[in-house]
Amino acid sequence: MSLTNSLKKLQRKEELEKEFVESGERDRVEEIVVRRLEETGWTQQVEGMCRDYISKNGCERIELKKMVDELKDNSRKIVPNEVKRELMKLIQDFVNSKTGEEGGGD
Repeated sequence: MSLTNSLKKLQRKEELEKEFVESGERDRVEEIVVRRLEETGWTQQVEGMCRDYISKNGCERIELKKMVDELKDNSRKIVPNEVKRELMKLIQDFVNSKTGEEGGGD
């Protein structure tokens, strides 16, 4: 792929990202994902992980950044596959609607 084509693809990606945010679609997708994470119990699992971390380390010595760093990877690993698929489909549908492409590789 030529440098020109790479730059054009990068520019188009940036345009799509900007439109995703400015159109309100990002907020809509975020609301859906938050609701689905709550429905699947993921939110409660992560809250439990936070409580365990605080119990183990004591309230007075908790640094939010350290707690997030320690819990982030496991929190991501337990996101249900169905929620990941739904998120990818929502994003793919948006991209397809803007580029005129069909199908998401399912």
